[in-house]
Amino acid sequence: MLERFTEKSINAMVTSQDIAKTLEHDKLYPLHLLLGLIDLKTGILARVLKVTGVNSEIFSEDVKISLKKYHTDSIPEIMPFSKQVRDILDGSWTVSKAMGANYIGPEHIFLVLTEDQDILKVFENHDIDIQKIKATLRRIVEKKTQHLKHPEGTKPEKETYFSIPGLFNEPEIADIMNCAIKKLSESNLEALGTEQVLQVILEKNLLGEILIGDEITYDAVNGELSHISSRKSEFVDKNIFCTPKLYNVINRAYEYSKELGSTELLPEHIMLGILDEKSGLAYTAIKNLYPNTDDLFDKIIKPIEKQKPTTFTILSLAREEARRLAHQMLGTELILFGVLAEGSGIGAVVLSELGIKIKDVRFEIEKILGFGSEYEANEIYYTARAKRLLEMAWIEAKKYKKPRIESEHILLAIIKLKDCIAMKVLTNLGVDAIEIRQGILSKIEQE
Repeated sequence: MLERFTEKSINAMVTSQDIAKTLEHDKLYPLHLLLGLIDLKTGILARVLKVTGVNSEIFSEDVKISLKKYHTDSIPEIMPFSKQVRDILDGSWTVSKAMGANYIGPEHIFLVLTEDQDILKVFENHDIDIQKIKATLRRIVEKKTQHLKHPEGTKPEKETYFSIPGLFNEPEIADIMNCAIKKLSESNLEALGTEQVLQVILEKNLLGEILIGDEITYDAVNGELSHISSRKSEFVDKNIFCTPKLYNVINRAYEYSKELGSTELLPEHIMLGILDEKSGLAYTAIKNLYPNTDDLFDKIIKPIEKQKPTTFTILSLAREEARRLAHQMLGTELILFGVLAEGSGIGAVVLSELGIKIKDVRFEIEKILGFGSEYEANEIYYTARAKRLLEMAWIEAKKYKKPRIESEHILLAIIKLKDCIAMKVLTNLGVDAIEIRQGILSKIEQE
């Protein structure tokens, strides 16, 4: 669920962990989390607390006094979350959705956090009207959420489902699936789950050096999984019944393959999906052996990023432009900007030959979207159309039998997604889909 938290929320959690270590505590408790949130200097929560007269320095000192009861001589290297904090973070997603947002900001965490009795007691000791603060916060957040809606919308137009049998058409994954099915047939389990897929990846060492070590090994994972009880049932050929967790993992793996520019589903994408799911048998086994799963996630994704695939570069440039405009939603128009800013791909060359310049695209985007607020600057999420665009680009690249999604595939997807903001920008600049398509096909033939 980490991807749902804004950068400010993550910064607050990191600060609260540092505070817990400084105070020599062995777990992160709600009061630590409160200190991390109060330490934020910008954003909605910081402004509301300042306006309502909360003196952060005096307040923080009193909170630290309340935390003395948690002192211990054993300080863990990686600060674990207490059950109370985990429940608060889970609850913040429920509050966020109820308020119409698709991210978890410090304000959402704060609204749930202030239900905790220890937190309420601290505010009462300072004669602070917490209910008034919460009411003000809710009013501002709900107004802000409405204001931030992107023209392309934030909800998917329709659910995208993958086909389990379709995995057998993926060269790098077919063998994994066949071996996983064999493990399933040898067990008393009725459904293919994340743990069988993880076992095969480790057994065949498909991630090279990434997972080799004393912690995450084939034998160690098997030991973690040995407690699973029988779920015996039947399955037929490749029409496999899979667990909901495996279904979610494969869906997320497909998303990672597209965002990282690959037209093939690879073992590392599945591992990223397992780590991103944050629950399930495979994830639990890994976490028991290697508690810092975020570090493991980085170890897998960084070698891919270092290769600088075109799509990754384009999306990175699009995110930077979103930050410049102080927008949290990244739509098709910013992906178009990324194609042009990347500069060397067929997409950029074709647009340049048609007279499309970065400054003109930027001007059109600013006319359509305008500028956001400082609060939004670092909170970047894809619109539904942007996700659909990446999916269509992925299909285009596979059609041309390319191992990676290139800028021309993204541009071909844009002209097919006729009602997207990117196509509106191009139309406003005087080019049409036929010109773009002919330019791309001409360049592909020359290659």
